[in-house]
Order: sequence, then C-alpha cells, then structure tokens
Amino acid sequence: MQTPPHFIPHRLESEEKRGSIHDLSFSPNGTLLATSYGDIWDVPSRQLLAKLPVSSNGSIAFHPHRDIIAMAQDDAVLIIDIMQHAVIARLHIDRRCAESIAFSNDGTIVGIAGFVESEDDRTGIVRLWEWKPERLVLDLQEPDALFYSVAISPDAHLVAASGCFGPLGNSTSALVLWDNAGTRKARIENEKFGSNAMTGCVRFSPNGTRLAFDDVGGSPCIVTLTGELVRTFGERAVPKEPEADIAAVQKPGGYNSLAFSPDGRHLFAGGGGHHFDWDEFNSGTEFIEERLRRGGDMSTFFTDIMSRPSQPQSLPKFFGLLTCWNISTGETVATFDVGSTPINCLAISADGRTLAAGSDPGLALLWNLPSLEPQPPK
Repeated sequence: MQTPPHFIPHRLESEEKRGSIHDLSFSPNGTLLATSYGDIWDVPSRQLLAKLPVSSNGSIAFHPHRDIIAMAQDDAVLIIDIMQHAVIARLHIDRRCAESIAFSNDGTIVGIAGFVESEDDRTGIVRLWEWKPERLVLDLQEPDALFYSVAISPDAHLVAASGCFGPLGNSTSALVLWDNAGTRKARIENEKFGSNAMTGCVRFSPNGTRLAFDDVGGSPCIVTLTGELVRTFGERAVPKEPEADIAAVQKPGGYNSLAFSPDGRHLFAGGGGHHFDWDEFNSGTEFIEERLRRGGDMSTFFTDIMSRPSQPQSLPKFFGLLTCWNISTGETVATFDVGSTPINCLAISADGRTLAAGSDPGLALLWNLPSLEPQPPK
C-alpha cells in the first residue's frame, strides 16, 4: 500500500488574535473565505479583503448561491450582504442559541442549533427560518440537551443536530434527526461514556442518504438516516504503557470537525489533542512522593515544583490532526500538516479544490487539493 500524500498549508493569520477560529465558510465560487473573526479572505491571493462590521460568537455560513453571510451575534443571527456591507435581515434568538448555523441548499432556509440554560435547567434548541421574509418555520426544543452543530439535508426535508444529553458531569453524546415537520426520525445516543461526552459536528452526505458525525471517542462515523453504523474512521491509538513512544501516537485527542468532499467520495476530519512527556511526568510524581516522605510539608510545594527547570517540558504538548479517508474503502488517502495546534473547524469549496481549517489563535490554514483518487501505475 502506498504512503498517503502529505499536504503543507498556506497560513492566513488574523491581526487580531483573540482566540480560536471556531467556524469558517467559502463563498459559492470558492474565491472568498469568511472566518468567525469576521475576516474575509481572498483565496487566490491569500490577502485579507475586509472585516465584517459586526461581532460574532463563533458561527458563520455563506449562502450557497450569493455573496451573503449568516453570522451570529449574542441575540441575533444577522444576514449580511458583504458586497453592500449591509445587514439585510435579523433573526432574533436567545443567547447561545446559534452555536452552529447552516443554509439549506437552495439558500431559502437558515438553520441554527444551540441551547438555553439556567442554574437548574438547560434545553437544546434547533430552529429553521425563512430569512426572507423573516419567518420561523420550525422550533424544536430538547430538554436536558446541549446542541453544538446543525445540518440540513440537501432536499431540506431533514434537519440534524449533535451535542449531548444528560446532567452536567455525566452527559452522553447524541445525534438527533427530525423531518421538517418536527417529527423525530432517529436518535443516536452513546450511553457507554460519561463525563460531559458530546459530539461536536454533524454533516449530511452530498446525496443526503447518510450522516457523518464525530462519536464520543473522537472517531468520525458514517451512519444511515435510520441510525445504523456504516463505518468508523481514524480510531485513536493510546499507549498502554508509560514507556511507549508517545511521539508516534495520538493521545488523548480525536477528531471533532468534518467535511464531505463535494462528490461524496471522501471524508475530511480535523481535531487534535495533547500528550505528556512521560519521563517528565514520572519525574514530577517522584518529586511529590519525596516531599511526602520527608514529612508531607506542602506549604511551598507549588512554588518549588513550578520553579523546577524541567517543569515546562512536563506540561501538555498539543498536536493537530487532519486526515482524509475514502468512504467506500475506509483507507487513508491523505494527511495534512497542521502543526501543534488542534483543528476546530473545516470547510471545503464547492468545486472541491480548496480545503480550509480553523485553528488557534486566529489562524486559518488553506490547502489546494489535487485529485485524491489513486493514480494508475506508470
């Protein structure tokens, strides 16, 4: 088996490094890239063209056929004509009700997913609007849920949301599917895991017959519309012994952002995680044990341990992941150089030629994609 190709990115760095880029989206013709910072990049020249005159809480989506953007604020989803620099619609929401935004394929419907919460209660929210005129057409509420991702099927007959169910500290990851009348069609809930488990991304395949989501273990999955598992990709390798070579494994991270290729043949997944240097970790453990053996005086413990010359090396080392698989065979067809920061979000242009990823802090990565199909031997 041939080694999958490895791609090096172009870096698009925002001047305002306020934190993570949590969402990004391509314009219909693929020449513009919008990020949750409000940056509008010219893809061919890699130049920053403009900044949207609004603040965002991290979700953004281009209209599939026009240079119009849906962008979340604290209490509204704004529909912005970026050529006219004008807000042309305002969809009022509760705070955090738009953790994710998606347009229908014809561009007439805007879907959002999020949640509302109080000290004693939280409710997952999924809403569909006709943005012109501003009319709410579907309002779904799931008790004891948090939703972080929404997707609308290509024919707009189905809507999916992913996140988690259950009490804080013992939640289970979940994916829920409804028809456009609000009838629940499927619910996939992983009850084997707890401790605030969640799925962070859900996507419909281009033909609308399957769903991709990241399961609680951080492994991308393909399921049917009835919830039957088709395939799981990229299961994590975790060292069984502290002496294992952790530079060669992925621990304890996973994939949390997904994108189908436009032809539906490939699945891209991004994510990341961190690991510890086991030698330094063991050294720190010995330091604690020695202090306890000397009588347990911990009054200056934190000052002493933080002043150890080797201490910075014992902090977590972060890494990013970005991989592409052939959906039919499950084989890895490409890997991508993303450096030492995890990937938060992915987008692929409509023609399939450009892939973008959002990272930290204020960094977007961009790749020109050649054909991912295997080439015949010469």
